[in-house]
Amino acid sequence: MKTFYEKCIRPALFRMDAERAYDFSIACYRTLGQFRVLAKFLQKINLEEARRPVSLFGLHFPNRVGLSAGFDKSAECWEGLSALGFGFIEIGSVTSERQPGNLRPRVFFNPYHEACVNNTGLNNDGAKSVARRLARGPLKNERALPIGINIGKMKSVPLENAIQDFWETFRTLADFADYFTLNLSNPNLPKLQTLQHRSYLADLLKGFQAENEKRAKKLGAKKIPILLKISPDMSFAQLDEVISIAQDNAIAGIVACNTTTTPPSTMRYKEGGISGKPLFQKTFDRVRYIHKATEGRLPVIASGGILDAVSAGAMIDAGASLLQIHTGFLFNGPSFPNYVKRAIAEKVRPWL
Repeated sequence: MKTFYEKCIRPALFRMDAERAYDFSIACYRTLGQFRVLAKFLQKINLEEARRPVSLFGLHFPNRVGLSAGFDKSAECWEGLSALGFGFIEIGSVTSERQPGNLRPRVFFNPYHEACVNNTGLNNDGAKSVARRLARGPLKNERALPIGINIGKMKSVPLENAIQDFWETFRTLADFADYFTLNLSNPNLPKLQTLQHRSYLADLLKGFQAENEKRAKKLGAKKIPILLKISPDMSFAQLDEVISIAQDNAIAGIVACNTTTTPPSTMRYKEGGISGKPLFQKTFDRVRYIHKATEGRLPVIASGGILDAVSAGAMIDAGASLLQIHTGFLFNGPSFPNYVKRAIAEKVRPWL
């Protein structure tokens, strides 16, 4: 039986300009977050739904299902989203300064292929605005779930200055992040994926972790876990290099994957990164590869192509420690996090 969201809300969203539909969703969850007593009440109820806590890289996750970066880019509605039962939420991508992104239209729904195409160009309000918003909410040690921050490079910053640009964002947001994800794989920024190549990646991660350790020693605190988000379009030979460099630099985990620029042959393709169902196989293959290559020693967050119980279960079976949803959440509505949690917790499906 279809839910009210599937029968009424989703068709209305699909008739809108896709970015307007996103903006409408952000406004709804922002409003929910402003009613803090109600949001806390719903959070308590929904976190108990299919509760299966897990500890990874020194953090406690109430369940394995999180929201990926790209939805709440500027920390506008994370408190409202926290009421839906997510085990963690990743904000961003956030850059050191405000970035308007590419010209509209730049987001497109493709219901037939259960996909979304975006060419936003990492639009966000900038690290200082995000810090101010996070400062108004619960502190890190008061939250019921971890909040990660995905950080990216300013379009105007040349690759040789990328480390300093990432550092600036890190310093601004470090007091608010339970973990950071470095976005080196967004296809919407020219040459950004070059940072995944050995010649750049080793120096970037080494420098970033040095800054992380310096801050930790100064405050007498633990280092903040740093994750790396990879492209689904890199070869497995490239992936081997990334895994090796990540392990050499104490990276806490890999987020697999970002959006793809390789559409299905039957899909009318607009320029940008593709998320949703067409991303599933690439994500699944890379999650499984990383898990086997590292013998499970490097945690993997599966992000991409999770639109139902089967795809969620398959990612767990492939070795994912955590899941992130985004397009599946937008297509299926606010009950989707609990649906996925039940699917992977009950263990009554054939893939588990």
